[in-house]
Amino acid sequence: MKILIDAMKTDENLDKRNYDLEQFIQYKIDTKKVRLYKEPILVFDE
Repeated sequence: MKILIDAMKTDENLDKRNYDLEQFIQYKIDTKKVRLYKEPILVFDE
């Protein structure tokens, strides 16, 4: 699952874009592709 920056810049409904982004982040967490550091930084591995 990939999300394009252009998809976040569209005029599409903000609630829909937020939902899509939330789903993308949850997918990354579920597939263990997110590392959480003590600093406020998230790294998405591809």
